[in-house]
Amino acid sequence: MKVNNFPNVDFDAFNITIRFNIEYDKHNGLVDLRTDKQLIKTDASVNVSGLPDGVFASGVEDKFNGKIADTLKENRDAINRLVTRLVVAGDFYVMGVSSDGQALTIDYIVPSGQLEPFPENPQVRLDPGMLKNIEHIVVLMMENRSFDHMLGYLSKEGHKDGTKRPDVDGLRGGEKNRYKGLDY
Repeated sequence: MKVNNFPNVDFDAFNITIRFNIEYDKHNGLVDLRTDKQLIKTDASVNVSGLPDGVFASGVEDKFNGKIADTLKENRDAINRLVTRLVVAGDFYVMGVSSDGQALTIDYIVPSGQLEPFPENPQVRLDPGMLKNIEHIVVLMMENRSFDHMLGYLSKEGHKDGTKRPDVDGLRGGEKNRYKGLDY
């Protein structure tokens, strides 16, 4: 590998650890996943001919730490939007973030008319009513090929209960398309 114009750089080991602090981004109403260069630790073991051990590695580690910190900083808003969406199960406005070292508490606003993703008291299960009588839902496209692909098998033997459906004009087993005198 070539690094900083040094040919034949041999990485024996390489490890990156990034620590994030979860905070509150009050300007955007988001969970803020914050880090900086001091919270990024790259550990590299590098062999470069002509240089003592560790001299080149510390430069590589510092360069990686800086590049990672810069990239995370440039994409901070996008990362925070994604993290917020993941931890509160939606695009909700965050009002506060706190932690006691054991638990993370995120206060957010659920828009009116929208169900809360993690309610304190879940809604009681609804009675299915007449919907429990529905056994099949049929989707029909008004084009023969789509019908055959989705439902044509209903007219063939071997239906799940072993019967044929004579009311379905579907596949019969001898279907073919003729092209240039050949059957396909």
